[in-house]
Amino acid sequence: MEGVPLYLIILIVIAAIVVVILLGWLSSIQHPTIGSVATTVGGSSTMTISGTTSCSGTAYWCFTPDNATGGCRYTYLQSATQPAVQIQVQDSHGNPLGGVTVTLTANSGVNITGANIANTGSNGIAAFSTLTGSVNANTQSATISVSASYGSGGTPSTDGGGTIIVDPPAGC
Repeated sequence: MEGVPLYLIILIVIAAIVVVILLGWLSSIQHPTIGSVATTVGGSSTMTISGTTSCSGTAYWCFTPDNATGGCRYTYLQSATQPAVQIQVQDSHGNPLGGVTVTLTANSGVNITGANIANTGSNGIAAFSTLTGSVNANTQSATISVSASYGSGGTPSTDGGGTIIVDPPAGC
């Protein structure tokens, strides 16, 4: 390094130290993780699907007997006055978390035939505008699990913190 001015060597050493400090600081920043998953109905993590076998009027949910299986088909009747089924995802600080994949998974006694995956927008809400499926014969109650997965910054975060209860009317 003969012939290199001393001040240039000092600048290179200082720059190297600053880069090391910045990289250490950036690696310590935590990426957001999922704090809560809830349906927007009352802010609860549980939502109940219940209705009648009459598919008219202002019913949110419609159950139709399925003669082939002995069970019922269910449909959410979204309209101008009834919003989509919405799942809110927040980070560990209570802020809306966008870019989260929300998945609905049917458990025993119930099936999902419509779309069961949606992503949250910047408001932290995943909307399912159509929710359809079927309930097995003689099922008193069944559940659909709501889970959320987030992988920002290489730090995956998953929360299975929501449930939709399917409560078919008598005759299903």
